[in-house]
Amino acid sequence: MSRQRRRRASAAAAGAALLAVITALLPMTTLLVPTWFVPAALAAGAVIAVGLLRRWAPVWAVMLLQVLAGIVVSAMVFPLPLLGAFVPLPGAVWAPPAVFSAAVDQLIVASAPVVAGASLSFALVVAVWVFALVVDVIAVTARLPLLALLPLSAVLVTPQFAVPSGDHLLLSVPFAAAALLLLAVTGQPRVRRRGRALVWGATAVVAVAAIAVSVAVAPRLPVFPSADGVNDPSIASVSLSLGDDLRNTSSAEVMRVRTTEQSAPYLRLATHTGFDDDGWHLDHDGLVRPLSHGLGVVEAPSITGEDAVSTSRTWISDISLDIGYLPVPHNAVEVAGAEPGWRAVLDNRTVSSQQLTAEGETYSVEASVVSPTAAQLNSSPWPGSADAILGGQSGEERAQAVAAALEIGDDVAEGTIGETAREVTEGDGTPYQAALSLQRWLRSSEFSYSLQTPVNEGFDGSDLAAVEAFLEVREGYCQHFASTFALMARSLGIPTRIVVGYLPGEDTGDTAGEREVYSVAADRLHAWPEAYLLGIGWVQFDPTPNIASAQTGIDEPEDEATDEPEQDEEQASSPEPTQTPTETEEPDAEATGSEETGSGVTGTIAGLWAVLALLVLLFVPRLVRGIRRSRRIRAAKAGDAAEAWRETVATAIDAGWDVAASESPRAFGDRMIDAGTDPEATGVLVAAIEQASFARSAASGADLAGAVRAFARSIPAERRSGRAGRWLMPRSLWARPRLVEAGRDG
Repeated sequence: MSRQRRRRASAAAAGAALLAVITALLPMTTLLVPTWFVPAALAAGAVIAVGLLRRWAPVWAVMLLQVLAGIVVSAMVFPLPLLGAFVPLPGAVWAPPAVFSAAVDQLIVASAPVVAGASLSFALVVAVWVFALVVDVIAVTARLPLLALLPLSAVLVTPQFAVPSGDHLLLSVPFAAAALLLLAVTGQPRVRRRGRALVWGATAVVAVAAIAVSVAVAPRLPVFPSADGVNDPSIASVSLSLGDDLRNTSSAEVMRVRTTEQSAPYLRLATHTGFDDDGWHLDHDGLVRPLSHGLGVVEAPSITGEDAVSTSRTWISDISLDIGYLPVPHNAVEVAGAEPGWRAVLDNRTVSSQQLTAEGETYSVEASVVSPTAAQLNSSPWPGSADAILGGQSGEERAQAVAAALEIGDDVAEGTIGETAREVTEGDGTPYQAALSLQRWLRSSEFSYSLQTPVNEGFDGSDLAAVEAFLEVREGYCQHFASTFALMARSLGIPTRIVVGYLPGEDTGDTAGEREVYSVAADRLHAWPEAYLLGIGWVQFDPTPNIASAQTGIDEPEDEATDEPEQDEEQASSPEPTQTPTETEEPDAEATGSEETGSGVTGTIAGLWAVLALLVLLFVPRLVRGIRRSRRIRAAKAGDAAEAWRETVATAIDAGWDVAASESPRAFGDRMIDAGTDPEATGVLVAAIEQASFARSAASGADLAGAVRAFARSIPAERRSGRAGRWLMPRSLWARPRLVEAGRDG
């Protein structure tokens, strides 16, 4: 093969390895919001590209350069100053250990999909380029693509076992194609020359078949039960992929609640405002400050005035939730008694942390209660556009957050969802009336609650396709009803978002401090929409059938007062209910179980690091052998016959030949020539060691490195390309026969 063709082959192999690494990581993006993915892919690309230098430098030297390249790219995403933290100066503390510790802390308390903080992003980038280095060494350097598929497959399937999802099967399609490409371009040269057309043809056929089978079969396949957290009531998901959670119901108590209100409140964990082709996205940006500073005063809505605003206090205790969110009622103003370190998200009045967990917390929440009449709600005008919202609000940043709740694509506004919304609300004169019409319609007998139908019909999600399918089938659970309401309302010009939290608890019959004690079970996990009404604020609706009416006054005359949800013109929150859900044949509250959670993601990352650690240990013998070979080759180049002979014998032992301690160099050389090694190179090496060992005059010092390399290259293919174990665990490291060496008396 010409030098140019060898370069092309090496570049193709490196490209295939990089593609395999990137596609193997795709399922990980379902658990970790992929803000880390591009820098990680760049780091992997840099490491594999540097590996192309192995044609001009020893393997060990190239590996060191690859590590250096990975470190340089990692420095681009390091969350602290490079000098004094990443690169320690005299007297400075090296920061990476603390950064990795912070990354682990986030994984422990976070719920999927996890928005990777600076520390976690750095850890992911490092893990990916180390993984890429391992794959490159196995597949490209050692030409063992089948062996490389083991760690690649392990990374690919780990998210499926940690948090089961049918999406992972579809994401395995590009990996299957990349794996076939890797096998095609990194196989033995002789095989590639003889059957290139056959290999590429088979690759294309198998790839097309894999895509066809995956697309047709994947949505209908059951997912594996999670090995981490199945039916664990302490783990709650804040994502809008609640299906797996809800089908693993648990009635275990997760917290106790007391309140000054007449009934137990809805408790919010997180909100979802952004919506695109991938579905709803967890709100993680916006105004944030330490919880100790409070969540801000709720300003009286302009329509109701201060007379409609009162104050409530809710006590929450006995929490057994292993999540990074504190359950709070709507319009929370102040939280007292919680551990330091929690942060207040002002735009939606939620409480979260990347380091803490809610388990074991006991605290009280002061909240503002806004009680508009139905007439006041109906006096809220149509916003018309985001500009109308921005123009009528104090606090531009908060107004921007509300305006974002209007964003949808034309495929929503002009498609089935928008058309249906206009039909259902025809004749409604105010946003409030339109929202009530949507809620009544979704709660009507035209719809049914079902956890299984979305799975059977293949729309178990909350993206646009799932909502459109739900409107056709008209059976689903809370995330489908909430998503449909939110998108239909947006198509009419009403800002909306979705809240994930807990339905009101059940009265235990006990009292504490003359307050009824309510028990909130894991099966109260729920999703509901909120609509923003100008001059009022955020108003909760609950379109899921069999769930008690939220305080929206849907059955009351417009001129009567209602126990409306507390609304805030500038802030988001959840309302007080008038009653708890009623029991029906279908489940009336959604449960928590094995959904994407912090522990699921932690298991994924821990599994990845375990695989990497195992692979690194696995390569230690190979690395030691490579260093020894490089040292001996340098000595042989300088004419050291003893080192040249030691490397020749070690190469033969690695190839599987036994070498007796009593065998002379000439007898060994003759045996190697008979076995098929290069006669000329073998003869040169035998003559050199005999002269160095027995001749009276000193050796000539001629370059013997070429002969050593020629001997290695001439080893028969059946031995040179033997089992992977020979390459990973070189026998010469522990099998060293005592042969005649230079300087030994004859």
